[in-house]
Amino acid sequence: MLHFDARRSLTVYALCAAVLASGVADAVAKDTLEPLVGTAQITETLVVPSPDGACQASAEHPGLTATGKIMGQGLGTPIGGFAITSIDCIRSDIPGQFTPPFAFSSSTLTLTARNGDQLVASYSGTGTLSPLGLLILKGSFKITSGTGAFHGAGGSGTLSGVENVVTQPASGFVTLSGQITR
Repeated sequence: MLHFDARRSLTVYALCAAVLASGVADAVAKDTLEPLVGTAQITETLVVPSPDGACQASAEHPGLTATGKIMGQGLGTPIGGFAITSIDCIRSDIPGQFTPPFAFSSSTLTLTARNGDQLVASYSGTGTLSPLGLLILKGSFKITSGTGAFHGAGGSGTLSGVENVVTQPASGFVTLSGQITR
């Protein structure tokens, strides 16, 4: 004959509820949307024309192309201090020349936190020359992956910045502002 023990049944139900609530909390936490803001001081070394043919002119951007190697240091939320690296493709809009306005893009923007955790993003945008001779950068980015605390991260936002391209390597600042899910 089965014996019903109300206290034991309540304990089992409470344990099951706690386990389920923990799993739901973990699932919700992984899809948390939070602000992502970071600014970095950068240098960019240009190789004109693009050496390996990976960066080609297009009908929309028929001018000469360049490959840019970007490196720098920044500070942001939620990443803290970070190193920034990227290889981008820069296309001029003027046939036969490498002068602004430019279109730029990359699939390899990497932000590496001081503890080694990484965010990886793609980006694209435009660079136009200001009256002061500075290149004004405007674009967007999309987070494609991450490691450590950013494993499985996603998100997107805007990219803005300024570069002094009169001297090489070019130097300036870039700001990322958007949202991250993790």
